[in-house]
Amino acid sequence: MAKINEGMIKEIIALVGGAPNIAVCGNCMTRLRLQVHNIGLVNNEGVPIN
Repeated sequence: MAKINEGMIKEIIALVGGAPNIAVCGNCMTRLRLQVHNIGLVNNEGVPIN
């Protein structure tokens, strides 16, 4: 399993439209769950959306 580092966190934040676009953040063992204010700001190519 990959360890999360500061670079990964910065990349995720950028791909979801920046920190101000994150409304709710949570996690479980295998997933990071985010709710965003504006889905249009999310880079769909870089972030798998389910």
